[in-house]
Amino acid sequence: MFYQQNYERSKVWKLSMRMLERVYRQTRLFPPEDKSVMGTTLRKAAATISSSIAEATQTPDPKGAKGCYRAAFKALRDLDTHLVLCKRLHLIRPWEQRSMRKRYRLIDRLLQEEIQPDIAEDDEVILAEAA
Repeated sequence: MFYQQNYERSKVWKLSMRMLERVYRQTRLFPPEDKSVMGTTLRKAAATISSSIAEATQTPDPKGAKGCYRAAFKALRDLDTHLVLCKRLHLIRPWEQRSMRKRYRLIDRLLQEEIQPDIAEDDEVILAEAA
């Protein structure tokens, strides 16, 4: 389930890369005083999503892959939190935030689909050990 020869074929990775590109374009428009901190924070979170997904798809060990997917989830939450802050600070327009959050929700759903079957298998093992 987890291991793929080419992560660039992964739908969730492709979407995360589009999100990363969008974040880079948006942060270029930030005022200089916000580019260095907020821009860097957004870019790092978006890049971590893509790189964690790539690492997960290249990891033959399911536990290692799950850890990578969890890192992607965490970075996705960080990105969303900072997007909310950017909207509140008027660094991005509300419609831009809504558009990015739609992509965020899709990436979130696809990540959950990647990891859910294996979580269910782990639950079955735990239940079998408890019996």
